Amino acid sequence: MVKITPGKLKNLLFAIFRYAFIIGLIFTVLYPQLNKIVISFRSDADLIDSSILFMPKHFSVDSFIQAADSMDYWTTFLRTVFICALCGLFHVAACTLTAYSIAKFDFPLKKVITGMIILTFLVPPSLISLPLYTTFQSFNIFGMTVTLLDKPVSLLLLYLTANGLKSGLFVFLLMQYFRNMPRVLDEAAEVDGANNWQILFKIALPGAKVMMVTVFLFTFVWQWTDTYYTSMFFNEYTVMSTALNRIASSFAALNAGTDISFIKLSQLTSAGSIIFVLPLIVIYIFCNKTFVQSVENSGIVG
Repeated sequence: MVKITPGKLKNLLFAIFRYAFIIGLIFTVLYPQLNKIVISFRSDADLIDSSILFMPKHFSVDSFIQAADSMDYWTTFLRTVFICALCGLFHVAACTLTAYSIAKFDFPLKKVITGMIILTFLVPPSLISLPLYTTFQSFNIFGMTVTLLDKPVSLLLLYLTANGLKSGLFVFLLMQYFRNMPRVLDEAAEVDGANNWQILFKIALPGAKVMMVTVFLFTFVWQWTDTYYTSMFFNEYTVMSTALNRIASSFAALNAGTDISFIKLSQLTSAGSIIFVLPLIVIYIFCNKTFVQSVENSGIVG
Protein backbone atom coordinates (compact mmCIF):
# COMPACT_ATOMS: atom_id res chain seq x y z
CA MET A 1 0.00 0.00 0.00
CA VAL A 2 1.38 3.38 -1.06
CA LYS A 3 1.65 5.82 1.77
CA ILE A 4 0.75 9.40 0.89
CA THR A 5 2.52 11.98 2.98
CA PRO A 6 0.87 15.34 3.78
CA GLY A 7 3.29 17.05 1.42
CA LYS A 8 2.40 14.75 -1.51
CA LEU A 9 -1.30 15.09 -0.74
CA LYS A 10 -0.99 18.87 -0.78
CA ASN A 11 0.81 18.79 -4.14
CA LEU A 12 -1.77 16.37 -5.56
CA LEU A 13 -4.70 18.54 -4.49
CA PHE A 14 -3.01 21.63 -5.87
CA ALA A 15 -2.38 19.88 -9.21
CA ILE A 16 -6.03 18.76 -9.41
CA PHE A 17 -7.21 22.28 -8.64
CA ARG A 18 -4.80 23.77 -11.21
CA TYR A 19 -5.86 21.46 -14.02
CA ALA A 20 -9.56 21.86 -13.17
CA PHE A 21 -9.15 25.64 -13.27
CA ILE A 22 -7.30 25.54 -16.61
CA ILE A 23 -9.87 23.19 -18.17
CA GLY A 24 -12.71 25.37 -16.89
CA LEU A 25 -11.06 28.50 -18.27
CA ILE A 26 -10.48 26.87 -21.65
CA PHE A 27 -14.10 25.70 -21.74
CA THR A 28 -15.36 29.18 -20.85
CA VAL A 29 -13.31 30.77 -23.61
CA LEU A 30 -13.65 28.14 -26.33
CA TYR A 31 -17.21 26.92 -25.89
CA PRO A 32 -18.89 30.06 -27.32
CA GLN A 33 -16.56 29.91 -30.32
CA LEU A 34 -17.16 26.20 -30.86
CA ASN A 35 -20.90 26.74 -30.53
CA LYS A 36 -20.71 29.51 -33.15
CA ILE A 37 -18.85 27.20 -35.55
CA VAL A 38 -21.31 24.33 -35.01
CA ILE A 39 -24.35 26.57 -35.54
CA SER A 40 -22.84 27.84 -38.79
CA PHE A 41 -22.83 24.30 -40.21
CA ARG A 42 -26.49 23.58 -39.40
CA SER A 43 -29.08 23.31 -42.12
CA ASP A 44 -32.29 25.36 -41.98
CA ALA A 45 -34.16 22.32 -40.69
CA ASP A 46 -31.65 21.87 -37.87
CA LEU A 47 -32.10 25.48 -36.75
CA ILE A 48 -35.71 24.84 -35.72
CA ASP A 49 -35.11 21.31 -34.42
CA SER A 50 -35.30 21.56 -30.63
CA SER A 51 -33.88 18.05 -30.21
CA ILE A 52 -30.45 19.21 -31.41
CA LEU A 53 -28.29 20.35 -28.52
CA PHE A 54 -24.88 20.71 -30.14
CA MET A 55 -23.84 18.80 -33.26
CA PRO A 56 -26.09 19.22 -36.33
CA LYS A 57 -27.85 16.29 -37.91
CA HIS A 58 -27.41 17.66 -41.43
CA PHE A 59 -24.22 19.55 -42.20
CA SER A 60 -24.59 22.48 -44.59
CA VAL A 61 -22.36 25.29 -45.87
CA ASP A 62 -25.23 27.40 -47.17
CA SER A 63 -24.80 29.92 -44.36
CA PHE A 64 -21.18 30.55 -45.40
CA ILE A 65 -22.21 31.06 -49.03
CA GLN A 66 -25.00 33.47 -48.06
CA ALA A 67 -22.75 35.39 -45.67
CA ALA A 68 -20.01 35.67 -48.30
CA ASP A 69 -22.53 36.97 -50.85
CA SER A 70 -23.80 39.57 -48.40
CA MET A 71 -20.27 40.71 -47.61
CA ASP A 72 -19.19 40.69 -51.28
CA TYR A 73 -16.42 38.64 -49.77
CA TRP A 74 -13.73 38.28 -52.41
CA THR A 75 -13.82 41.89 -53.59
CA THR A 76 -13.81 43.13 -50.00
CA PHE A 77 -11.12 40.60 -49.06
CA LEU A 78 -8.68 41.72 -51.76
CA ARG A 79 -9.36 45.39 -51.02
CA THR A 80 -8.73 44.87 -47.30
CA VAL A 81 -5.54 42.87 -47.90
CA PHE A 82 -4.22 45.70 -50.09
CA ILE A 83 -5.06 48.42 -47.54
CA CYS A 84 -3.73 46.45 -44.54
CA ALA A 85 -0.51 45.59 -46.37
CA LEU A 86 0.11 49.24 -47.27
CA CYS A 87 -0.69 50.31 -43.71
CA GLY A 88 1.77 47.70 -42.43
CA LEU A 89 4.57 48.83 -44.76
CA PHE A 90 4.04 52.52 -43.95
CA HIS A 91 3.90 51.73 -40.24
CA VAL A 92 7.15 49.77 -40.34
CA ALA A 93 8.95 52.61 -42.14
CA ALA A 94 7.63 55.35 -39.83
CA CYS A 95 8.09 53.48 -36.55
CA THR A 96 11.55 52.20 -37.48
CA LEU A 97 12.91 55.63 -38.43
CA THR A 98 11.39 57.20 -35.31
CA ALA A 99 12.73 54.50 -32.98
CA TYR A 100 16.21 54.50 -34.54
CA SER A 101 16.48 58.27 -34.29
CA ILE A 102 15.55 58.27 -30.61
CA ALA A 103 17.74 55.29 -29.73
CA LYS A 104 20.91 56.34 -31.54
CA PHE A 105 21.03 60.14 -31.58
CA ASP A 106 21.10 62.85 -28.92
CA PHE A 107 18.95 65.94 -29.48
CA PRO A 108 17.11 68.50 -27.33
CA LEU A 109 14.04 67.27 -25.42
CA LYS A 110 14.85 63.64 -26.21
CA LYS A 111 13.66 62.40 -22.81
CA VAL A 112 10.47 64.46 -23.08
CA ILE A 113 9.66 62.98 -26.49
CA THR A 114 10.38 59.47 -25.21
CA GLY A 115 8.06 60.05 -22.28
CA MET A 116 5.32 61.34 -24.59
CA ILE A 117 5.64 58.20 -26.72
CA ILE A 118 5.17 56.03 -23.64
CA LEU A 119 2.28 58.27 -22.58
CA THR A 120 0.43 57.44 -25.81
CA PHE A 121 -0.18 53.95 -24.35
CA LEU A 122 -2.66 55.58 -21.97
CA VAL A 123 -4.51 57.74 -24.50
CA PRO A 124 -7.72 56.07 -25.74
CA PRO A 125 -8.53 56.48 -29.45
CA SER A 126 -11.87 58.10 -28.60
CA LEU A 127 -10.01 61.06 -27.08
CA ILE A 128 -8.52 62.07 -30.43
CA SER A 129 -11.33 60.87 -32.70
CA LEU A 130 -12.94 64.30 -33.13
CA PRO A 131 -9.71 66.13 -34.06
CA LEU A 132 -8.82 63.36 -36.51
CA TYR A 133 -12.27 63.40 -38.09
CA THR A 134 -12.31 67.18 -38.55
CA THR A 135 -8.75 67.13 -39.89
CA PHE A 136 -9.54 64.61 -42.60
CA GLN A 137 -12.93 66.15 -43.32
CA SER A 138 -11.28 69.46 -44.23
CA PHE A 139 -7.72 68.51 -45.11
CA ASN A 140 -5.64 71.45 -46.27
CA ILE A 141 -3.12 70.80 -49.07
CA PHE A 142 -1.19 73.85 -50.29
CA GLY A 143 -4.11 76.11 -49.52
CA MET A 144 -6.72 73.81 -51.04
CA THR A 145 -9.25 72.07 -48.80
CA VAL A 146 -10.16 68.50 -49.73
CA THR A 147 -12.10 65.75 -47.98
CA LEU A 148 -10.18 62.57 -47.25
CA LEU A 149 -13.07 60.78 -45.56
CA ASP A 150 -14.24 57.56 -47.21
CA LYS A 151 -10.84 57.24 -48.86
CA PRO A 152 -8.01 54.82 -47.93
CA VAL A 153 -5.53 57.71 -47.91
CA SER A 154 -6.88 58.82 -44.53
CA LEU A 155 -5.69 55.61 -42.88
CA LEU A 156 -2.45 55.53 -44.84
CA LEU A 157 -1.54 59.03 -43.66
CA LEU A 158 -2.02 57.96 -40.04
CA TYR A 159 0.40 55.06 -40.43
CA LEU A 160 2.87 57.03 -42.55
CA THR A 161 3.22 59.55 -39.71
CA ALA A 162 3.38 56.87 -36.96
CA ASN A 163 -0.04 57.82 -35.62
CA GLY A 164 -1.83 54.56 -36.40
CA LEU A 165 -3.01 51.79 -34.11
CA LYS A 166 -0.51 51.15 -31.29
CA SER A 167 2.22 53.24 -32.94
CA GLY A 168 3.65 54.20 -29.56
CA LEU A 169 4.02 50.54 -28.60
CA PHE A 170 5.84 49.65 -31.81
CA VAL A 171 8.17 52.64 -31.55
CA PHE A 172 8.99 51.64 -27.97
CA LEU A 173 9.71 48.00 -28.91
CA LEU A 174 11.95 49.00 -31.82
CA MET A 175 13.64 51.61 -29.66
CA GLN A 176 14.48 48.96 -27.08
CA TYR A 177 15.95 46.75 -29.78
CA PHE A 178 18.15 49.47 -31.29
CA ARG A 179 19.36 50.49 -27.81
CA ASN A 180 20.48 46.91 -27.16
CA MET A 181 22.53 46.75 -30.37
CA PRO A 182 26.29 46.83 -29.64
CA ARG A 183 27.68 50.32 -30.08
CA VAL A 184 30.95 48.89 -31.39
CA LEU A 185 29.21 47.94 -34.65
CA ASP A 186 28.33 51.56 -35.32
CA GLU A 187 31.81 52.73 -34.34
CA ALA A 188 33.46 50.18 -36.61
CA ALA A 189 31.28 51.28 -39.50
CA GLU A 190 32.13 54.93 -38.82
CA VAL A 191 35.84 54.11 -38.86
CA ASP A 192 35.33 52.48 -42.28
CA GLY A 193 33.76 55.71 -43.53
CA ALA A 194 30.07 54.78 -43.38
CA ASN A 195 27.59 57.61 -42.87
CA ASN A 196 24.42 57.44 -40.76
CA TRP A 197 22.22 56.20 -43.61
CA GLN A 198 24.69 53.44 -44.51
CA ILE A 199 24.84 52.33 -40.87
CA LEU A 200 21.05 52.27 -40.74
CA PHE A 201 20.51 50.25 -43.92
CA LYS A 202 23.54 47.94 -43.76
CA ILE A 203 23.85 47.25 -40.02
CA ALA A 204 20.76 48.24 -38.05
CA LEU A 205 17.93 47.17 -40.36
CA PRO A 206 19.29 43.71 -41.32
CA GLY A 207 19.46 42.79 -37.64
CA ALA A 208 15.99 44.19 -36.96
CA LYS A 209 14.20 42.11 -39.60
CA VAL A 210 12.29 40.03 -37.06
CA MET A 211 11.07 43.12 -35.20
CA MET A 212 10.06 44.84 -38.43
CA VAL A 213 8.17 41.79 -39.66
CA THR A 214 6.38 41.66 -36.31
CA VAL A 215 5.36 45.32 -36.58
CA PHE A 216 4.02 44.60 -40.06
CA LEU A 217 2.08 41.52 -38.94
CA PHE A 218 0.57 43.16 -35.88
CA THR A 219 -0.40 46.23 -37.89
CA PHE A 220 -1.97 44.02 -40.55
CA VAL A 221 -3.96 42.01 -38.01
CA TRP A 222 -5.08 44.96 -35.88
CA GLN A 223 -6.09 47.01 -38.92
CA TRP A 224 -7.96 43.99 -40.29
CA THR A 225 -10.06 43.71 -37.12
CA ASP A 226 -10.34 47.44 -36.42
CA THR A 227 -13.87 48.79 -36.39
CA TYR A 228 -13.23 52.13 -34.68
CA TYR A 229 -11.17 54.00 -37.28
CA THR A 230 -12.72 52.25 -40.26
CA SER A 231 -16.27 53.07 -39.16
CA MET A 232 -15.21 56.67 -38.46
CA PHE A 233 -13.37 57.28 -41.74
CA PHE A 234 -15.27 54.98 -44.13
CA ASN A 235 -18.93 55.18 -45.02
CA GLU A 236 -19.46 53.79 -48.50
CA TYR A 237 -15.96 52.32 -48.77
CA THR A 238 -16.24 48.78 -47.42
CA VAL A 239 -13.51 46.71 -45.77
CA MET A 240 -13.75 43.38 -43.96
CA SER A 241 -14.43 44.81 -40.50
CA THR A 242 -17.36 46.88 -41.78
CA ALA A 243 -18.63 44.23 -44.21
CA LEU A 244 -20.01 42.20 -41.30
CA ASN A 245 -22.62 44.92 -40.78
CA ARG A 246 -23.91 44.32 -44.28
CA ILE A 247 -25.10 40.83 -43.36
CA ALA A 248 -27.90 42.16 -41.15
CA SER A 249 -28.97 44.81 -43.67
CA SER A 250 -28.93 42.32 -46.56
CA PHE A 251 -30.90 39.81 -44.48
CA ALA A 252 -33.52 42.42 -43.59
CA ALA A 253 -33.85 43.55 -47.21
CA LEU A 254 -34.20 40.04 -48.64
CA ASN A 255 -36.68 38.85 -46.01
CA ALA A 256 -38.80 41.96 -45.59
CA GLY A 257 -42.40 40.98 -44.80
CA THR A 258 -41.57 37.33 -44.20
CA ASP A 259 -41.61 35.39 -40.95
CA ILE A 260 -37.95 34.44 -40.83
CA SER A 261 -36.51 33.65 -37.41
CA PHE A 262 -33.66 35.73 -36.03
CA ILE A 263 -31.90 32.42 -35.42
CA LYS A 264 -31.12 32.43 -39.12
CA LEU A 265 -29.64 35.92 -38.85
CA SER A 266 -27.53 34.75 -35.92
CA GLN A 267 -26.30 31.82 -38.00
CA LEU A 268 -25.35 34.08 -40.92
CA THR A 269 -23.55 36.46 -38.58
CA SER A 270 -21.64 33.55 -37.04
CA ALA A 271 -20.66 32.27 -40.48
CA GLY A 272 -19.57 35.76 -41.51
CA SER A 273 -17.45 36.09 -38.37
CA ILE A 274 -15.71 32.80 -39.12
CA ILE A 275 -14.77 33.67 -42.71
CA PHE A 276 -13.76 37.12 -41.45
CA VAL A 277 -11.26 35.80 -38.92
CA LEU A 278 -10.08 32.74 -40.88
CA PRO A 279 -7.26 34.58 -42.76
CA LEU A 280 -5.90 35.84 -39.43
CA ILE A 281 -5.81 32.31 -38.03
CA VAL A 282 -3.79 31.22 -41.05
CA ILE A 283 -1.37 34.12 -40.49
CA TYR A 284 -0.94 33.20 -36.83
CA ILE A 285 -0.30 29.52 -37.61
CA PHE A 286 2.55 30.36 -39.95
CA CYS A 287 3.97 33.38 -38.12
CA ASN A 288 3.61 32.61 -34.39
CA LYS A 289 7.36 31.90 -34.14
CA THR A 290 8.07 35.43 -35.36
CA PHE A 291 5.84 36.91 -32.66
CA VAL A 292 7.75 35.07 -29.92
CA GLN A 293 11.15 36.02 -31.32
CA SER A 294 10.18 39.69 -31.46
CA VAL A 295 9.46 39.81 -27.73
CA GLU A 296 12.80 38.12 -27.01
CA ASN A 297 14.69 40.53 -29.26
CA SER A 298 13.00 43.63 -27.85
CA GLY A 299 14.94 43.34 -24.61
CA ILE A 300 11.83 43.60 -22.42
CA VAL A 301 12.13 41.40 -19.36
CA GLY A 302 10.21 40.85 -16.15
